Amino acid sequence: MKAYFNQLPGLLDKGLAPFYLVSGEEPLQQMEAADKIRAKAAAQGYGHREFFFIEPDFDWSRLAAAAGNLSLFAERRFMDIRLPGDKLPARGAEFFREVLESPPEQVLFLVQARKVDGRAAWVRRATEHGVWVQVYAKNPVELRAWLRERMARAGVAAGEGVAELIAERAEGNLLAAAQEVEKLKLLCGDDTLEADEAGRIVGDSAHYSVYDLADAAVGGDGRRAVQVLEGLRGEGAPEPLVLWALADQVRRLLLMERRLAAGDSRESVLRAVWKAKQPVYRKALARGLRHRWWGVLYACHEADRAVKGHGADDAWHELLRLVLRASGAGALRRAPAA
Repeated sequence: MKAYFNQLPGLLDKGLAPFYLVSGEEPLQQMEAADKIRAKAAAQGYGHREFFFIEPDFDWSRLAAAAGNLSLFAERRFMDIRLPGDKLPARGAEFFREVLESPPEQVLFLVQARKVDGRAAWVRRATEHGVWVQVYAKNPVELRAWLRERMARAGVAAGEGVAELIAERAEGNLLAAAQEVEKLKLLCGDDTLEADEAGRIVGDSAHYSVYDLADAAVGGDGRRAVQVLEGLRGEGAPEPLVLWALADQVRRLLLMERRLAAGDSRESVLRAVWKAKQPVYRKALARGLRHRWWGVLYACHEADRAVKGHGADDAWHELLRLVLRASGAGALRRAPAA
């Protein structure tokens, strides 16, 4: 079936489906939807999680073998799959068709993608045999309502105009808006927050932001990117948030490069992003070819493993390696194995 983000908790309370597809251009809701599914799966005994990032040359036989392997201890398994693009190769579509028509026992699938074609046969089957959760960017009216609800849940007593102020500063970015709500919660406690005070707090954002980092990295300013990364580390920025900002920027660049390769003009491609961000993407697109950004996206996968504690190196070292690769500033050697 098809479902929206706000319908997901109720569906999960009724029981788990064997297959979940989460897609959309809004990263915060996509991350939170995936987290809700993972939490429910863990509570239902799906303790063995396997992660797969699908790159252009991905060997689908690996995924088929992993899904078909029977656990000696009958352990329930969770297959966490990320699709970077909006189209699947024939082998990938065939794999999903097979698992949807005949789901492997004790296996739950979560597939995440920025965009999928609802006319594709495998997506139609996902709605028939599983759940397709679609997340959308919010318009200004929806964003203000979302902020009021989020502040209420966080215990932030906000006066008139606070939601409007945050919505204006966030420019439609739910993740940035959510960060501001968390900051207000920490700084204001139980006090009622008025718009003038909120303006001072929201305006006094941290000296460094994850968006400053991503802009400097993809723009080729390695010195600035490393400086911001160290600042974020010193301020205690969450590693997953740092990685998300970098990966999100790279995925957007890959989609832009794809449109350029298909014949779209650079100006039409840039019009699809916020006006304030167009200089960043213009500079990044002028730097190199698609293979550069695919390599950086793979480095994001390595950093993701480190952030989750499965990498060969420290998470911040892996993030530094990713920043250097994205900015073209050079390579950082991994520490030798002990």
